[in-house]
This record gives sequence, structure tokens and C-alpha cells, in this order.
Amino acid sequence: MLCLCCDAEMKCVKKTHHYKACGLNNVYLENIEVCTCEVCGEEEVIIPCLPDLHRLIGQSLIEQKQPLTGNEVRFLRKHAGMPAKRFAEIIAVDNATLSRWENNNQSISPQNDRLIRMVYCAIISRRFC
Repeated sequence: MLCLCCDAEMKCVKKTHHYKACGLNNVYLENIEVCTCEVCGEEEVIIPCLPDLHRLIGQSLIEQKQPLTGNEVRFLRKHAGMPAKRFAEIIAVDNATLSRWENNNQSISPQNDRLIRMVYCAIISRRFC
């Protein structure tokens, strides 16, 4: 594989990758190919079937026992393809409230936590049926 920055050959190895790009701090991918350019230091991570991975992360979040965190709510909303304003309308909260939840500045009630999970499921099931 050639580096996108300098066209040098990249060295690729399979390893555990901390997948921060999804917006969650606790997602680690095992046996993922990571290519590094020895010339400029550029790194490319090859994640196969990214839509399937995001669907699996969403499924794990809605099935978890603990309450959703703000980052998890943001992930679910974005994976559902919803702008914040529209998602807030659907779950009948003010846009500012959703923002406070997503930024971990306000806790989410158990009722709203459950509603967020149900709305996410409804949106995703329509997309994949």
C-alpha cells in the first residue's frame, strides 16, 4: 500500500486499534490492519465493513444494562442519521437539553434513556427492513 501523503511504501501489521473516530472511548478493534509510512509517519487504518461495525456498536449500546452516556447518545443519533434538532423533536425535548445530554452536562432520566433506545431501534429497523 502506498502512503497517501508521500507515495512511499507503507508497512502493514495487524493489531488492536483504539477506534476513537466513532466518538466513543471504549471501542477497541482486534486484528485490524494498520499501515504506517516509515517516511512521513502517516497511518492508515483499514476497517472492513464499517457500516456493519457501526450497526454492531449501536446494538451493543441499546442492549447494555447501564444508562447511556452523552457520547453514546450522540453515537446513536448520528448512526441513525439524525440532525440534533430533528432528534430532539422526535424525543420531545428541547434542542438545548439534547446538547447538555450529549456533552455530559445533564443526566438523562431513565425514561428518556429508554425512549432514546426505542427511537434508535425504530429508525434503524426501518432502514434495514
